[in-house]
Amino acid sequence: MRRTAALVSAITLLTACSSGDIVVKTDLDESYVVKDSAVSEIKSPYESKIQDLEKDIKSNRDDINTLIEGAKDCSIKHRILGQARCNSIWLEGKSKHEAAIKIYEGEIQVLKDAMKAEEPLIKQVKYRPIFIDLNDDKKAMGYVTLTCLNPNVEAKDAAELFSALGETIAEVDLSKAYYTAGSKVCQKYAYKDGGVFAYREAKKSDESKESD
Repeated sequence: MRRTAALVSAITLLTACSSGDIVVKTDLDESYVVKDSAVSEIKSPYESKIQDLEKDIKSNRDDINTLIEGAKDCSIKHRILGQARCNSIWLEGKSKHEAAIKIYEGEIQVLKDAMKAEEPLIKQVKYRPIFIDLNDDKKAMGYVTLTCLNPNVEAKDAAELFSALGETIAEVDLSKAYYTAGSKVCQKYAYKDGGVFAYREAKKSDESKESD
């Protein structure tokens, strides 16, 4: 009986999926399907990320100026404390903001260097997988964005680039079907010999925008 049910499920799945679709089985024989028509390439994220980092730099510089002005006002209003004491009170967090600015400036440089590369160091693709359970019930999952890495990029450079983009590859575990599907998507739509990617699911608020 179970063989018959599995055979019917397989036939149904083949009917539902075209030859260009990606199908990955779970350890329970369920399926993740990425339809060829559901995959689209996203424009380069570099410029928008640089703009975000520049805003972060401005915010930290504004915070530093606020601290400096606070120290000046302190020495005027509380002369008994003196400027040195006011500085120790108000400028305690200044170094933290300066360190953040240095990190953001470094990340901007990493992104600008990536933009100058002869071939794309990353490609981003978006799709919405379908989950098919053992009863052949289909459910559209959340939107997924993959940041696929060019296999020619060195590990150190890749780590810096992903960090600058605010992406992470740490949680990717190819023993899980949805990550395996992501790997196949990157290899089909980005880099044939690629294998490293960051996996990000859209927030619920973003999903509602996508479906409008």
